[in-house]
Amino acid sequence: MLPEPLFGESPVHTSLSMVETVCVNRYPESATRPAIWDGFEEAHTKVVDARAPGEVWVSGEFVVNKEDPDFAQVHLHVPAGAPINETTRELFEWLNDKTNTERLSCDLSTFVGVPDDDPQAFLIQEIEQAFLDIFSTHGVTGVKGFPILDLYPSP
Repeated sequence: MLPEPLFGESPVHTSLSMVETVCVNRYPESATRPAIWDGFEEAHTKVVDARAPGEVWVSGEFVVNKEDPDFAQVHLHVPAGAPINETTRELFEWLNDKTNTERLSCDLSTFVGVPDDDPQAFLIQEIEQAFLDIFSTHGVTGVKGFPILDLYPSP
């Protein structure tokens, strides 16, 4: 039997404090959740400090009812047309650096959307759907929700 999803069956927009309450504070005896949360907070702070547009998705074992998960999936989802500058490019490099992924116990990734009229839009949309499937699949036929943390609105 698979552990129950902590956020139901659909993605939910929520707050940083709610994620901490649901994923960390409810597990006072967990050996891994505090360390994963520390890693997540470091990544989240970097994203906020860079004023990255979009939203942060959190998934993996961290969002199911498991006392000692091994990791969290942390994904920066940037919408098409969002402003990208040198600071956000550096952030993308940092998020995609596998040494940070390992050190933080968070599988970090970034996705930047493209406009619908882009010639490669269909490929990018397929990749985006694949990310959503990875974040929401729970076992062979089940699904799980995950928290989405809104950042700064894009134009």
